[in-house]
Amino acid sequence: MASQAASTWVSQQALDFQNAKLKTDALAIAPYFGGYLGTPAQQTLVQSMTLDALFTELQTVAVPEAIGWINVFDSANRDPRMGALYKTYLDAWETFIEQNPASW
Repeated sequence: MASQAASTWVSQQALDFQNAKLKTDALAIAPYFGGYLGTPAQQTLVQSMTLDALFTELQTVAVPEAIGWINVFDSANRDPRMGALYKTYLDAWETFIEQNPASW
């Protein structure tokens, strides 16, 4: 199932819709950039922006920030410690399922 990297709420809504989580094997996130510009805290700033100012913000702040996430997450994904973290997480998930069979 597709979702957004910056919004766990969107992912939760999609997975909860008609119990989609019961039929979903993986959640694929898209690395959108500039999501912070859509927050209420940025509303006044964005409303006053020209198109040139918006593209400057995207080119100098939003896209470099997203690229930084890619580098960090790619490096973390290749680190041997990631396998240990996944094992810990999946073991806990398995324990939860075993202890809460009615939730699945």
